[in-house]
Amino acid sequence: MIVANVETSFPMTFSRLLGPFFLITWTLLAFGCTDEAKPNSDSGTDGGGLGMDGSTDMDGGAADGDAGDGGDAGSDGGDVLPPRKPTVFLIDDSDAGPQFKAAFEAAGMTVTEAGNYYDWDGVTPALGDHDVAVLLQGKSYSSDIAEAMDDALVAYVEGGGVLIRTEWGLYNARNGADVDIDLMFPVKYDSGYDYVATWNVVETNHPFLAGVTAPFSSDAGYSETVLEADATLIMKSDDNNPLLTTKQFGKGHVVHVNHDMTYTISTVEPQILKIFVNIAHWSTSK
Repeated sequence: MIVANVETSFPMTFSRLLGPFFLITWTLLAFGCTDEAKPNSDSGTDGGGLGMDGSTDMDGGAADGDAGDGGDAGSDGGDVLPPRKPTVFLIDDSDAGPQFKAAFEAAGMTVTEAGNYYDWDGVTPALGDHDVAVLLQGKSYSSDIAEAMDDALVAYVEGGGVLIRTEWGLYNARNGADVDIDLMFPVKYDSGYDYVATWNVVETNHPFLAGVTAPFSSDAGYSETVLEADATLIMKSDDNNPLLTTKQFGKGHVVHVNHDMTYTISTVEPQILKIFVNIAHWSTSK
């Protein structure tokens, strides 16, 4: 009987011993202990799991070996794109333009030259959706702005563009604006003009001043001005005269650089050139 009992009870006893083993095995298989990887994609992201040999699969965290070709992070949803280079519309005054063009292009920007401001008809080349427009008035300063040019500039600013004006533009409008764009300044003409100024920082850490060594001195001419309401004063002279200002008009901005370009001096200071470049960079992120 004893032998019979052992022989007949053995299968039942053995199955009870194996039962938990099968249950545990089934549970592990059902809840993730397979080595099935997430679907791989062209982006190189396959989950970053463990390979069959136990080593870490780096495809999920590396650049697929292409990091040196522009920073492709290997994931369509996680790329960090470099800042977009601004497009510049340069309206010259017959002299200073080449210095500014060289500065913009050295910063990797695309420059469209409209020629001298008194020749541009406001249509060709088209101002369009350039990030920043630069209207230089200095060497040639007193010519009229054509009506079509005025219309184009006003529409550009009100639509969201950034326009940089210089000292002579404001001085020409001292007795009243003949065109609407001359009503869009962050300052108004006060009582006169002067030469030689120290450019002092008012707005510390302002994006217009990134990388600019200041204070700095300039021998160029400037107008005596008064800050308009809601305008931002960024730099001023020792006697508190506004030198670098900006104000919003519509969806866009007008920046006034109180400097007569190459009317008084022949070479524009590197700090002034850098400020123009900074304004262009800012125009893409405002």
